[in-house]
Amino acid sequence: MCNITSYADLVCLWPGLEKGSLPGPQLVSLETRCTLLACYLVELGLVSCPSICGQSVLLSFAAVHTSLEAFGQPPAQMKTAFHKRFHELLPGTCLQQLWAFADVLKAQATGDTESIVEKKWRCRVERNQLGCKLPGLECPRKESQGKTAPDVPETPPARALRQLVRTPSKESEPGSVDSWPGSWMALTFKGVFKVSDGALFAIHHGEKSTLQKIGCKLQVESQPVCIDWQQDGIIQRCIEIDEKRGIVVWQIEKTQFVWFKTTAEWGLYSRDFTWDGYWLAFQRWPDLDVKDGVSSRQCATFLDEMVRPGPNFPDGSACQTTEAASQQPEKILWRTAKAKETPPSRKRRLQ
Repeated sequence: MCNITSYADLVCLWPGLEKGSLPGPQLVSLETRCTLLACYLVELGLVSCPSICGQSVLLSFAAVHTSLEAFGQPPAQMKTAFHKRFHELLPGTCLQQLWAFADVLKAQATGDTESIVEKKWRCRVERNQLGCKLPGLECPRKESQGKTAPDVPETPPARALRQLVRTPSKESEPGSVDSWPGSWMALTFKGVFKVSDGALFAIHHGEKSTLQKIGCKLQVESQPVCIDWQQDGIIQRCIEIDEKRGIVVWQIEKTQFVWFKTTAEWGLYSRDFTWDGYWLAFQRWPDLDVKDGVSSRQCATFLDEMVRPGPNFPDGSACQTTEAASQQPEKILWRTAKAKETPPSRKRRLQ
């Protein structure tokens, strides 16, 4: 166990705590490197991402979240304080948006072109006006060393799909329904659940996260695995289990639901399959799927516009949506589905 006896020891433990200064019109405030980077990301989001600047609270949390990760693993107390404050101000359903905003900020900060905000903050670093270095702003861009940056608009046309780093997409031809390459599964987030000894609990986020027991029982020993809803009986049956990815598909009459195994911190699936633990639940919309780059005309109405990246699903698969789809009552999003990623022999199909 290390003994922290000085400010230098604290900075060595986590460099995000190193002091810097933020120049202002009259006063210069002393801030940590982590805070300075978050300020830069907030300004970058407000100027370069007009689609998210209307949600200032989420944007601020996304900037702090990204800044915490930029300096390596932050102290556990800082992560705990961040998540506590987040749940005090925003519902748990905003976690998906938080990760999506963080991905947008990372894409803007590491994009191919240098924005006006980046130029301003890079100049501050080069002139030592901040008193410290910030990740991504220490060195001049390669494009500025003897090369002329292409004249590319920072905000793409509203009716075009934007080329993304983590989420594959392309611009569709006018009137075409061949919108996105590959296959995508349409889903709607329904909630977070915890399973413990066959009992199901719904997790509600507010000032304090609470568990509410649901009047049903998971029957793991039955074939197929099912959920007994007591008053309504067995109406929910498992039709597919993918233990490698931690995915379970349920059938209720003609509707399918997909569960993704996650952790208490909503992290990636550890590939150690057990029924007990935390699950993210989604409803399926097969009519809005994209299969081998081809979608229905109903689905194409959502796809013919700028893509919004979302946080990866717990199995590591990519997620994206569009403004029109996110504004629907169901808040539709798409998960990439690559058939060759998991051999059929690794799955169990239950009849």
